[in-house]
Amino acid sequence: MSDILIQKIFRLVDELDLESPGTVRDRINRAEKKALIDSAREFVMIRELRNAIAHEYEDEALSKIHQEVLRLTPVLLAVPDKIEHYLHDKLS
Repeated sequence: MSDILIQKIFRLVDELDLESPGTVRDRINRAEKKALIDSAREFVMIRELRNAIAHEYEDEALSKIHQEVLRLTPVLLAVPDKIEHYLHDKLS
């Protein structure tokens, strides 16, 4: 979900706002400024966690990753509603 939000949705919102694409970090920072996310720092952590999930195989590390996933899941799940409200207000 984080990949779809960052790579597709945040990029689309930037295009609708006539923003240049920039880096992943740029998209995350703009998403925070637009109130699509509460914290760019948290979303960077989500991005780093996604990378850790893709590359970690040790059981002990996986347990820590699992705890972080549980902690950050509500942050991630709150974003689609914020995007919907932003776009509704923007396009109305």
